[in-house]
Amino acid sequence: MGLGAAACSKQSAPSAKLNDVVARVNGVAITRASLRRVEKFGQFAGSSLTDRSAVEQLISEEIIRQQAVKKHVTVSAKELQARVQSLADGVGGLAALQRQLKGGGLAITDLETSLRVVMLGEKLQSVMFYSTQATRAQALAYYRSRKSLFQQGTAVRLGNIAVRTQKIAEAVAARIRNGQPFANAALQFSTDPDGRDSGGMVGWVDLSSVPKPVLDALAKLKVGAITKPVNIGGWHIYKLYGRRAATTLQFAQVGDVIRTELTRQQRAAALTQWVKGQRAHAKVAILL
Repeated sequence: MGLGAAACSKQSAPSAKLNDVVARVNGVAITRASLRRVEKFGQFAGSSLTDRSAVEQLISEEIIRQQAVKKHVTVSAKELQARVQSLADGVGGLAALQRQLKGGGLAITDLETSLRVVMLGEKLQSVMFYSTQATRAQALAYYRSRKSLFQQGTAVRLGNIAVRTQKIAEAVAARIRNGQPFANAALQFSTDPDGRDSGGMVGWVDLSSVPKPVLDALAKLKVGAITKPVNIGGWHIYKLYGRRAATTLQFAQVGDVIRTELTRQQRAAALTQWVKGQRAHAKVAILL
């Protein structure tokens, strides 16, 4: 189950109104609030769910939650926060993640609720299907059939500060050359909120995706230096943190990673099939 998975449902409070309940799974209520949350996550992930498909997703998640209780599988607050932080790091920080969620009508607490059931499923599939293991031969076959996935183009690791005018860009560049840390300048001057939150760090970028004016500015730049202001529909100052030559990762470098991922996929498929079987026998009432 992906990020768009909805919150696992909770037993309804005694005072809950009947029309607040959209389904029951073995006597446990799934609320309309949970339904709306999963639909918002669907939109956030770029898909549109009907009420019925959202309810079916919640039913599957409730079956997983109930099985996790039986198997004494839990997700600690520390584990949950580590997963949230990992997602935040991928988008430029916690503040950037909160802004993205807010744009979809969601909050960090909604994400935490969703992630908890995802993580329960991950733990549960490892417990229930521990003997399911991808083989080295399967991993090697995957590597050989998808070798292009393990090719890395020439890349640069960049920082970026976006400003409104050339005059401001030149002034900021001068401050950096006079000793102001690049990350500090990004926090102070960048007009890009995500750039401010990440200290201007962009990360590794394949040169094939870099606009020509930026390529020209980077061409003879030494690692650790900044470019002159570059105009690409807005003024930018780039810092070159590193260069990486084109290469193809060898199976010895990625074989264990491939095997781990294939094992995860196989166990996830096994859990999905198990949930389908349980769905057929569970006491489910859909009240839409």
